Amino acid sequence: MPALLDTPIKREVRIEGQPYTLTLDGDGVTVVRKGARKGFTVTWASLVEGDPQRQLDLMRSLEAVQSQGAAAPEPRAPAEVRPVKKRPAGRQV
Repeated sequence: MPALLDTPIKREVRIEGQPYTLTLDGDGVTVVRKGARKGFTVTWASLVEGDPQRQLDLMRSLEAVQSQGAAAPEPRAPAEVRPVKKRPAGRQV
């Protein structure tokens, strides 16, 4: 059985050669450029309940990459992106 995501998980990723911090938590996914204070959050609800066209674009892009090794089309902007809120130190999620 999968573990509940009750504490944030942070990882570093490189996007076009630039370092970013990726945080997975109970609210969604947050991406912040390394050294910056603000980033963007995509909520789990917006990923699951996203508009049908975005889901269709994602499926087509994955199929193209898997079957032909072709480059995926440019992704559309997420349905819900909001600035990152700082959490008070010591607060339990």
